[in-house]
Amino acid sequence: MSNIKFKLFFVFFSFCFLSKAQNTFKIIAHVEGVEQGSVQGVILPSSGYAGLMKDAKIKLLNGIFRLELQMTKTKEPLPIYFFIFNGEKPFMKTDVVLFSPRSQKLIIKKDGSIVIGDNSIKLQKHAYDKYFRDYNSSYGHYTEKGRKLVKPDKNQVEEMIALRDKLALKKDSLLFDFSKNNKNSYFLLNDLSQNIYTYGYKEIYEKTFDNLSPVIKKSQWAKNVRAELMVSKNFQYGKVFTVYTIGNDDLRKWYGKKLTLVDFWFSYCSPCIAEMPFYSDVYTRYKEAGFEIISISTDRSQDVVNWKKQIDKNNMRWHQVLDENGVVSKKFNITKFPTNFLLDENGKILKRDVSKIELLSILSKI
Repeated sequence: MSNIKFKLFFVFFSFCFLSKAQNTFKIIAHVEGVEQGSVQGVILPSSGYAGLMKDAKIKLLNGIFRLELQMTKTKEPLPIYFFIFNGEKPFMKTDVVLFSPRSQKLIIKKDGSIVIGDNSIKLQKHAYDKYFRDYNSSYGHYTEKGRKLVKPDKNQVEEMIALRDKLALKKDSLLFDFSKNNKNSYFLLNDLSQNIYTYGYKEIYEKTFDNLSPVIKKSQWAKNVRAELMVSKNFQYGKVFTVYTIGNDDLRKWYGKKLTLVDFWFSYCSPCIAEMPFYSDVYTRYKEAGFEIISISTDRSQDVVNWKKQIDKNNMRWHQVLDENGVVSKKFNITKFPTNFLLDENGKILKRDVSKIELLSILSKI
């Protein structure tokens, strides 16, 4: 009997151990130039997996730190970068590196580059670096030229802007060409993601995304990138804001004479609620100057009572719209909250996801 119990315990223990081993992976890293300090890891938010990284700093002892991460359901690579602290002082921010979900060792160089031991990622990185070698060299010359300009005159500024735009177009073209024969490259997805977040929608970005393999397109990261691409396509800067009506509510009737902030939120969204005192303040200060706010809630039917409660609790005196269950918002691929759009007097989009500092700066000039 005792022998049977032992066998059962061994099977159960082995199962638990293997489950843990299969659901997590470990990273052991050596940091050059720092003996004692700490490390803060960040997973790119666009991947959809930022929550897997704990906020707490990791101890750095004798130049070594250890990190355990949970695998994603699809076991896709995670895009991570690190902030390195020498003692309490910031030392450097590393490059973004892709970690496939397996235990591995790596070296963080003094220049922020990362040497990884994973052969599958190494092969992808090698192909990517080789293809973009000339571009990276040109971009390096551009940044070096910029550093040397202490007090640039108007002509020098215009020259740098023209060079920057030329390099951006070159990178777009290279990414598209690279995507034709490297459909499984997560490095391509990473660059594409950052370009969309920086420049918004471009037709060439959509064509580049379409070239990605079905495997990558199924990843949460790719799904987030596509959603961002579609939102950017629907809401391009300088274009008219195309969400005109929700139910029987014509939003255009509520536009301000000079500026309108359209804010998408829902009543259980903590970051959304945290912004409301600020909105209440700026609305009071700038309403008479021609500023309006339209808040569009995507609350579910069962949360309508809480929606009304939050409006009263947070003194939200501007126009409130209920897009019940997010029916209209989903059609426009608005799935991230809060999301806001700043419109001019003609309903054209000036900014998307405008920050508090930006909004105050703009409002101070009306």
